Amino acid sequence: MKLKEVQRLVESEDRIVVTFMGGVYDITDFTGHPGGYGRLEMVAGYDLEPFWKIYTQHNRGHILQYLQRYQIGRLSDDEAEVQRLSTPEFDNPYKNDPPPYDTLLTNTRYPYNAEGRLRNLADSFFTPAGQHYVRNHGLVPDIKPDEYRLTVRGVGCEEKVITLDELKDSNRFEQVDVTTVIQCNGNRREDYHFINPGVPAFGPPHWVAGAIGNATWTGVRLRDVLKDAGLPLDEVRRSEERREAGSKRNPPNLNKQLTTLPKSLRSPHRSPSTGHPFPKGLTTSPSRATTTTRLETTTAVPSRSRRALILTATLSLPSR
Repeated sequence: MKLKEVQRLVESEDRIVVTFMGGVYDITDFTGHPGGYGRLEMVAGYDLEPFWKIYTQHNRGHILQYLQRYQIGRLSDDEAEVQRLSTPEFDNPYKNDPPPYDTLLTNTRYPYNAEGRLRNLADSFFTPAGQHYVRNHGLVPDIKPDEYRLTVRGVGCEEKVITLDELKDSNRFEQVDVTTVIQCNGNRREDYHFINPGVPAFGPPHWVAGAIGNATWTGVRLRDVLKDAGLPLDEVRRSEERREAGSKRNPPNLNKQLTTLPKSLRSPHRSPSTGHPFPKGLTTSPSRATTTTRLETTTAVPSRSRRALILTATLSLPSR
C-alpha cells in the first residue's frame, strides 16, 4: 500500500486511517475508545508511535491484537520510515505533572492513575498519602491558593465569588471533618479480561483491586456555601419532604447528602502539602421539574503535591 493512498483516504473519503510499525489501519468504525471519538480524529493520517509513547496504556498485548482487526494494508519499509518521521512531535501535555508515587502501582502514567498495594491497605485505619489510590481523567490541576476563586451563581441565589481564605474562615463557614471510604467504580476492572477473553476490557485504568482507600477530608459543607449565596435550603428541604411523601424512598438529608468541599486530606502519615480545594464554579440551573446544582469542576487533591481524586455531588431543588 502506498502512503499517498493513506492520505487520500483521510483527505478525500474522510476516513480515520493511521499507521503503526508499518501497518495501515482504518479505525473509523471503532467505537470503543474510552477517550472518545475525537481522540481518534486527532491522529487521522499520522503514525501512532509518538502518541503511544505518551499514552503507554496502549502498549498492551490485547490492544495490539485488537488493532489487527482494522488493518487494511502495509507500507514498504521506506515509506513507513517517511511516515514516522513526518508525523508531528506530540507535545506531552502532562509534562508539568508531579512525579508518580513509587509506593503505588502505576496503571497509567498519563493521565496519572495508580492504586494502593493490597498488602499495605490494612496497615492503618486511615490510608496514608502515598498509599491512597490516585484517579485522574486529565491533567493534575495546578491550583495557586492565592488566586483560587469559587464562583456561585444561578437560579435562586445571588452570584458570589469566594476566596480560599474565606472558605477557611470558621466564622463564616463551619469547618467539617468527614471520614469516608472512596473506591473507584472500575476497581478490579482487570478481572474482565478473564471473564470473556474475546472481549477485552478497553477502559483504563486497568485496576487490579487497590483502587480503594479511607481518609478524612476537611472542608466546608456544600450546603453551607449554597445557603451563604442565598439559596433557601430550609424551604427546599420542606418541599422535598412533601414531594417524597408516599414514596418508598427516604426524604433526602442535605447535611448527609452533600458533605464537604474538601480542602485537604488528613492521614496519620500525610506528606507536607494538605492539598487543594474544589471546585471552581457552582451553578444552579432550571431543568423541567427541578433545579439542579452542578459541580462544574470537581477535583479534590489528597496528597503531598497536586494529585487528584474526582468527587461529584448534585442537589435537586424544586423549580420556581
